[in-house]
Amino acid sequence: MAYEYVPAIDKAMAELRRVLGGGGRAVIVDCDWDSIVWRSSDRQRMERVLSAFEEHLAHPWLPRDLESKLREAGFAAVQIDPYALFEKDAGHHLIDIVAAFVPGRRGVTKEEAQAWAIDQHELGRRGLYFFSATLYRFVAIAPA
Repeated sequence: MAYEYVPAIDKAMAELRRVLGGGGRAVIVDCDWDSIVWRSSDRQRMERVLSAFEEHLAHPWLPRDLESKLREAGFAAVQIDPYALFEKDAGHHLIDIVAAFVPGRRGVTKEEAQAWAIDQHELGRRGLYFFSATLYRFVAIAPA
């Protein structure tokens, strides 16, 4: 389940707790979208594109709140571990997904999205592509 896409996160955590029963364990991995580091030739354009892309998520910063949401749902123990996701080779699938999604959102035009994608692909061709994000693994245990 990609909980960052679920608008009713409190209900989803309660349902997860209910389904697991006593002694059950849940493992959730999620990204905080403010942790994105993405090289661009135009920093301001990159910031606008990333801001617009946040709209594809119900909770772009879910890791900040997930521990408390899990505890409120009745999980007794929650362990959190951060992991870095790093791509040095152009992640063409993500570039194309972002470029298709952002036009018309938060003032990003179709032309600007296309220019951003072209820049990303060009950085990749030149060996300068850089993308990283912090993923957080949550292990939550339901009391027996």
